[in-house]
Amino acid sequence: MQAHKIANGKQKAHQLIKKGKFNEAILLLNKFKNTKPVDAEIFLISGSCHINLSNWDKAIAALKQCIQLESGAAQAYYLLGSIYSEIGEHSKAFPFYEATIKISNYSIAEAHAAKGRINLAQGLVDDAKKEFDIAINKQPHLIDAYLGYAAICQQSSQYQDAINTLKKALSYEPKNPRILCPIATCLANLLQKDEAMTYYKRALRANPQNAEATAGLAMMLNFKGKYKEAAKLISPLISKNILRSSLGVAYAQCCHINKDCDKAVAYAETLFEELSLSKVAEKNLHFAVAKVLDRSNDYDNAFQHYKKANDSIKQMYDSVTHTQRINSTIEAFSVDAMLSLPRANNNDSPIFIVGMPRSGTSLTEQILAAHPSVYAAGELDDLSLIISRQHKASGSNKAFSDQIKSLSSTDINNMAQQYLNNLNELSKSATHHTDKMPHNFFLLGYIQVLFPNARIIHCRRNPLDTCLSIYFQNFNEQHTYAKSLFDIGTHYFHYERLMKHWDSILTMPIFEINYEDLISSQEETTRALLEFCGLPWDEKCLEFHNVKRTVDTASHDQVRQKLYSKSVARWKHYDKHLDDLKEGLERAY
Repeated sequence: MQAHKIANGKQKAHQLIKKGKFNEAILLLNKFKNTKPVDAEIFLISGSCHINLSNWDKAIAALKQCIQLESGAAQAYYLLGSIYSEIGEHSKAFPFYEATIKISNYSIAEAHAAKGRINLAQGLVDDAKKEFDIAINKQPHLIDAYLGYAAICQQSSQYQDAINTLKKALSYEPKNPRILCPIATCLANLLQKDEAMTYYKRALRANPQNAEATAGLAMMLNFKGKYKEAAKLISPLISKNILRSSLGVAYAQCCHINKDCDKAVAYAETLFEELSLSKVAEKNLHFAVAKVLDRSNDYDNAFQHYKKANDSIKQMYDSVTHTQRINSTIEAFSVDAMLSLPRANNNDSPIFIVGMPRSGTSLTEQILAAHPSVYAAGELDDLSLIISRQHKASGSNKAFSDQIKSLSSTDINNMAQQYLNNLNELSKSATHHTDKMPHNFFLLGYIQVLFPNARIIHCRRNPLDTCLSIYFQNFNEQHTYAKSLFDIGTHYFHYERLMKHWDSILTMPIFEINYEDLISSQEETTRALLEFCGLPWDEKCLEFHNVKRTVDTASHDQVRQKLYSKSVARWKHYDKHLDDLKEGLERAY
């Protein structure tokens, strides 16, 4: 009779878990913890519920009780490993993962997921994928296998693939914060901030105490400039000394609003000391602390954190391939090639804002966005995708210069029309559209051919300030050059070389806007900018910081403020650390 009651209790608990009612499931299971004989699975299910509520200590206690009752409970070992991984204590996680594998001899899905976790931590990504695939095939509802697979996608910035994987898991457990939070994180990385907030809020509805969801939502509020709301949201968790790297990042972002940045830095230092952080978490936290210290004029310590942030995830920048790309572009778009290539027959005049990242492209676009005739489209990758598709269609085995020579009038008109259709779809009422993808400076030869009436705004800034600002920015992993001052310097060197080439052969108008001139002579520079774009003067362009639009770039905070001069000659604060940068700027491999 007692065994029948326990079986019914466990079945009801599983039904409650599917509905996201973890607390109710725990209360139900608690009724059976002291029954005789004691059922180890009661503690296993209870531990799983506590995991979903981020009650780590209670989860650990329940799962260890399960193991004490049943030493061969492989799933309990696996969940303990998952907990320690979740809270950043990877050294404690591995023995539990290894025990899972040893006990089960790979007979259960959790063992393969455990091996996948170990492989992933050791950088063996392909091996990790295989293990997660096996785990999912063995047990399609195993959430941790999906989480592991999604983590691989996130590491390589394949955020949409991660979301697709996580949504499969979400179909099994639609209220699980461990799934909802990484979906939100991926959406944020894809610059879908509002949707990300929706997922964080869903996670908090499922568990109002969830630290990851709280921190994630706070970071979204910080991004929108709602620092007071963010500080209020995380304050209860900080006061309880809940240790999470994401809380450290959120705290660092909003600490200035309550003038408690010393406490934010101290909290972050505790995280570094007490948690075994993943490389991504370590990188994000170092960047956040560095920014606080820079704002506090503690430049040497700020630089050390920026360096640790960039060193935390090692990436090889292929300077040889980049140099070859510049060389082949210069060769393909020679004077003779530009004279012989046909031109598209459209009369549209899109405005392309180009330059190195951190050179003032977002600020320039925001000024134009304040004009009633302008639609600011942000950083569009449309043009590069259209060109890439055309290259594949023409035969990827051709030399780059031959691909350019083979472009017909039909090809060029089709490419131009694809881009213009996409651009005009964004706003049909505006007479002027901007595209501020900075690295479109690679494509200026194409732009002259595709859009004969286009206007190019080339943003420039002191090279040392530009390069240092790139090093200080937490770019995604596609910016491989951005992790080393020397590599940034060589990248800048070749950018300058290519721009000199364009200046010498292109006939379309290029307006060079200097960041320092904009700071020192705002109205004069703004008037010249508008005149170049064929726009009448509008005072609102001087009040660009009042424009209500989402800016999803590294300069999102700057464009909400009036112009300030503190970023001019910023490099002087860090001069003693810049020898590698100066060497890269002078000689590029």
